[in-house]
Amino acid sequence: MRGSRVAHDEPLPVGTTCLLQFHWLECPIEAWCEIVRSRLHAFARAGHAEFHTGLRIVEAVNGSGPKLRDMICWHVTRALDAQLADAHGEPPPADLEPPAIERVFIRCEMVRGIWRRVTTSDPQQPPVGFTVRASEPPKNIERLIRTYEGSDSETRKLIQRIAAVSLGNDAELPNRFYEP
Repeated sequence: MRGSRVAHDEPLPVGTTCLLQFHWLECPIEAWCEIVRSRLHAFARAGHAEFHTGLRIVEAVNGSGPKLRDMICWHVTRALDAQLADAHGEPPPADLEPPAIERVFIRCEMVRGIWRRVTTSDPQQPPVGFTVRASEPPKNIERLIRTYEGSDSETRKLIQRIAAVSLGNDAELPNRFYEP
């Protein structure tokens, strides 16, 4: 979620920044990245060098943060579904098309001791409660409400952070202090 690896023909200067640009679902995605490593990976059959460069995403720009997160979530979910099917001896799922990006949410907020559920286009987390995608099954939302009610303040904050990350809200992501 914080970086990328790209393959290319020539080494890139470590420590410099670059603009990573590509399209996913016909949407442009742009992110400023710091080059953290660039190494020779292999020689192609034609004798050309192939370098792999590690990029640390510094800033997703032009509204690319949520789209980037959606793309990564789709690929991870697809890989996990394929592994699960393989474990059950089934062929991989045929659904290879990414779903439409959903921008409808349900905010579950406790107001004066009563849970209120509101359909919204705002992915922000409320002060008391959480916001999830509208496509989340009702039984999962109910389970999350019960877990939230029975939790201490730190666990409630964790529930909100996980919900925010699942929605692609970069502002809710904690800062990392360890740099590999």
